[in-house]
Amino acid sequence: MASHFPDDTKDSTKADAASTETTGLFGGAKGKGRKVGIAFGGAAAALLLVYGLGTAYFSTHFVPGTNVGGINASNMTVEQLAQEVESREASFTESVSGDGLDFSVTGADVNLSVDGNAWAADAFAQTEPTAWPADILNGQRILPREGVSYDEEALAAKVSEVVDAYNAKAEPPTNATVAYDEESSSFVIVPSALGAQVNSESVTELVARNMAALAPTALLGEDQLLRAPILEDNPKLQEMADTATKVANFTIDLTLKGKTLISVGPDLISKWISVDEDAADGPSLFVDLNAIQKWSYDNLNSIVNGEDEESVWEVNSWEVAQELGPRLAAANSDPMEIPTITMEDRPPETEGHEARGRHIDVNLTTQYARFYDTDGKTVIWRAYFVSGMADGKHNTPTGEFEIGNKDMNIVMVGADEDEDGEPDYRTPCTFWMGFYMNSYGFHDSSDWRSYFGGDIYTWYGSHGCVNLSYEDAEKLYNLCEIGDPVYIHY
Repeated sequence: MASHFPDDTKDSTKADAASTETTGLFGGAKGKGRKVGIAFGGAAAALLLVYGLGTAYFSTHFVPGTNVGGINASNMTVEQLAQEVESREASFTESVSGDGLDFSVTGADVNLSVDGNAWAADAFAQTEPTAWPADILNGQRILPREGVSYDEEALAAKVSEVVDAYNAKAEPPTNATVAYDEESSSFVIVPSALGAQVNSESVTELVARNMAALAPTALLGEDQLLRAPILEDNPKLQEMADTATKVANFTIDLTLKGKTLISVGPDLISKWISVDEDAADGPSLFVDLNAIQKWSYDNLNSIVNGEDEESVWEVNSWEVAQELGPRLAAANSDPMEIPTITMEDRPPETEGHEARGRHIDVNLTTQYARFYDTDGKTVIWRAYFVSGMADGKHNTPTGEFEIGNKDMNIVMVGADEDEDGEPDYRTPCTFWMGFYMNSYGFHDSSDWRSYFGGDIYTWYGSHGCVNLSYEDAEKLYNLCEIGDPVYIHY
């Protein structure tokens, strides 16, 4: 057994050696970690040192890339920036451009005065020394608010002069308005639109802000464009759109003597109404009376104009517009009686005419004649006339007669009342319809008369005949027949 000891000792030595070798391996890894930690700690300390030094430096200096009112203030102190800005005071000019404008404002124009120290100090007060790394990366643009004074009224006058001249030729903005949308059968709001005109106050504000910072340029944009007075969010505009939609969908019956003759609906009303966004009291419903009047004239005459034995009437187109317009504005859809104009008031009919059947009624009091058809009711002819002079010698005879003869193109021969041996008159006429002894009749007299009816007969009457206008005589001649009854009375 003793012979095994050397071998056991050898294995033990190898184990110790392996153990020692392993320990040495792990010991080496720990040493490298300590070196890395020491290196990292050193870099962090260096960065902290640089950050601290930077913070200290930028506590008195502007970071690189800093622009103060158009001046590159990189690494400047407040004192240096103050000197730089004061050196530019006398030559300061602000160039303004954009929105179609291009003009300049000099310091002399507005009595510019600069306190460099206050201006630079205000600029530096807007910095943060501890943020210098980010500021270097991103750059800074600072607009001071202190240290600059100028004549505000002079600036406003300068801008106003330029803007007024430009706006006089530029396109103005358009108000939001209301328009009819046929697809939805409703009135909808059409948004306002910017034009090219600019807002003088807004331009002045921007120029003043840049001048306070002594910025050499001012760029105008959409914010400086003039806005329309009426915008799409105007509550009154929406209210009027809703009202217009309600009215546009009305159907209004137009009546005559209580009977509906025609109805107007959305297709017409939507064309007559709109929203006036420029009204003095704000957006309001506008009704186009002229359009209603034209429609009335073009469409109602044929169905409204008429006559009966009391009067002759025509539609009063203007009154239709005057009545219908306010109804629409007030959202009133009640039926409306069509206004008419009485063109002629006719004399009353003779009592009992129905019982006489077909006959010609001649009323010497009213100087009006009617020709009734066989029913005694239907008037087929009517006319004013001039009867005989009411002097006892030339009166038109009264009573019941009949058409005894009809002739054309005759010469009427008068009696010799002045006893000079000659007829008192020889007068031609085109249409003759005798009703009494062929001495009295209906005939045309347009060659010597212009007016008929009234009291003409009392001072310029006929010799007893019934004088008619050419047109009325022609109509009667074509209608009457030999034997037709004639009733003449007062």
